[in-house]
Amino acid sequence: MQTKRYFSKKRIIIYYLLVIVIPSCILGFLALRGIRNDQALIEREQRKKLAESGTSIISETNSHITIFNNRFKGKIPDLSPSFPSHLTFIEPTLNSFIEENNLIRSIFLIQPSGSIRIFHPSLLYLPEIIKKTEKEWSPYNYIDLFIEGWNYEFKEKDLQKTLIYYQKKLKEFEKKEIEGYILTQIARVQTKQSDYNKAKKTYQLIESEYGDITIDKRIQLGAMAQLEKSNISLLLGDTASALNYTIEFLNRILNAEWQLDNSAYKNLISSGNIFISQFKESNNGKIKILLASADTLFEKIYIREKITEYLFEFMNNSSLLVMNFLNNPDNNGQFPFMKYVVIENNSFYVSLFRGVENQYWGVVFNVDKIFNDILLPSIREHSENENFQWQLFGEGGELIANSSNINFELEPVTIESPVELPAWTIKLYAEPTGLINTLFFPGHNIFLFIFIFIALVLALGLFFTIQIVSKELQLSKMKSDFISTVSHEFKSPLTSIRHITDMLVFKRVPTESKKQEYYEIIQQQSERLSHLINNILDFSKLEEGEKKFRFEPVFIDQILQEIITSFKNSIPDKSFKVIYKQGNRLP
Repeated sequence: MQTKRYFSKKRIIIYYLLVIVIPSCILGFLALRGIRNDQALIEREQRKKLAESGTSIISETNSHITIFNNRFKGKIPDLSPSFPSHLTFIEPTLNSFIEENNLIRSIFLIQPSGSIRIFHPSLLYLPEIIKKTEKEWSPYNYIDLFIEGWNYEFKEKDLQKTLIYYQKKLKEFEKKEIEGYILTQIARVQTKQSDYNKAKKTYQLIESEYGDITIDKRIQLGAMAQLEKSNISLLLGDTASALNYTIEFLNRILNAEWQLDNSAYKNLISSGNIFISQFKESNNGKIKILLASADTLFEKIYIREKITEYLFEFMNNSSLLVMNFLNNPDNNGQFPFMKYVVIENNSFYVSLFRGVENQYWGVVFNVDKIFNDILLPSIREHSENENFQWQLFGEGGELIANSSNINFELEPVTIESPVELPAWTIKLYAEPTGLINTLFFPGHNIFLFIFIFIALVLALGLFFTIQIVSKELQLSKMKSDFISTVSHEFKSPLTSIRHITDMLVFKRVPTESKKQEYYEIIQQQSERLSHLINNILDFSKLEEGEKKFRFEPVFIDQILQEIITSFKNSIPDKSFKVIYKQGNRLP
């Protein structure tokens, strides 16, 4: 016999909480703990990869510099420098080498005596110290030679006599410096005579044959002749040629073709600037194009000025710097030896190479080029391929460059450049993992499946709980309806019995036959009540499995007649009739 199973709504909900919700919450909590642990592992793995990326970025930067060092080291045995001044050297093959390798600011040579010479084309001009240390040729050493000519030119103002005098003296001397200076006097006199074409040819001769001769204040005759050709072309009315000569002059200044000290350089640049400025208001299209070219050259020259001053700073401190390199115990005799140093407000990145006969070669690198052409592209490439954000700081801790949309909530991986590189600091930021990202992270889908399983269990449990509660509510309603119906069924026979009993008790039945009829009705209604009670008991036993029904054919006509008779007695209105007609097909 089965035990009756009945659950109240509260009990069902409690069971749902105990059996489904609480275990699911515990399982979810454990899964969440697992996700947190995996998130920590993922972040640790990300930091490891970031550190590897940072190391790779530094290694790639260092590799470019190493390639250059090896290239220059292989070139050293073929170098044969010449020394135009006590501070500079010239080596023609290095011009193309520097053009091909834009990482270089300059190349310098350390001689056995310890003196340092820097590659001349790297400098726009030479420091003033050269004037004090080198003996220069000066026309004032031959003052007697020119006094007579100056008297003719400036006192007597006899230009023809002056010209004849200088032409005669030109034939008397074979010293090139004197010849060059005499030719400048002749060209000046020809210009005063308005013989511009001859003056222009004389200056061209000076430029081609005597251009490298230096006079007082280190002004080379070639530079002076170049400017004078511009002035003479302007006097001839050929503005375009005048500007072209000036542009050529600026190009030669930019390429350091002349040995100029600071004062000579400034005088020449000032003269060129003054000459150019007189055409600024021109509306001629060709002139405007030439002026734009001149402006571009001036901009390049001003940039080279800063580089020259930067190299002067290196030269002024080079002795101490180089001795520090050579005597550094970290060197261990290994070359090239690389060092990054800061002197006052300038920083220098230098490589030293051993040459021949106790000579050392050195390279001053262009740190900006290393930064813009090697380091930054490497960082950006790794950032795109490996999905991280970054910041780059200079040696003073100032922010130089960075990516966008950096998430500062995560601790960055900090990469410091080694001592042989410029003092850069790179901070790398991983993309945030988060719970959602961890769920979908490759190899961690088990937690996603766990949460899906928990959601399904909760959803199914809730669904079945709602179904059970709904059935309980429906059953409760059915029971309520049943009680209402049974109450009504009980009320009808009880009312009949009570009504007839009242009539009998108060002796309102006139005849014995009528009494007998009422007794029979009371008996019928009592049997009906007994039948209802038995039916209820039968239903109860049926639910418990104790009652079994045996179905058999009956005459429904007799049952209907009894029901109608019962209702007739309870109808007070005798004018109301109940008629029953038996059908032919009823059993």
